[in-house]
Amino acid sequence: MPRLLSWFLPPRRPMDNMAAAWNRPQEDEFALCNLGLPSPYLTFAFPNRPPQHPEYFDLENVPAGARHNWKSVLVSG
Repeated sequence: MPRLLSWFLPPRRPMDNMAAAWNRPQEDEFALCNLGLPSPYLTFAFPNRPPQHPEYFDLENVPAGARHNWKSVLVSG
């Protein structure tokens, strides 16, 4: 399956410039989606919708309150 869908992943993750591949860890983003936090990964889950939460690729443009909430859920899970 990874060979068929290799076009789906960019070579590097835009939020932290880390290598992206089917055999690399990505579970933190999927967990955040399942917890209801804003995540650009929702675009992968629902590709027919407009891009979801692109501001969360880089938290600098996220308002302080929303950023604090996002970080506290990430840490406490």
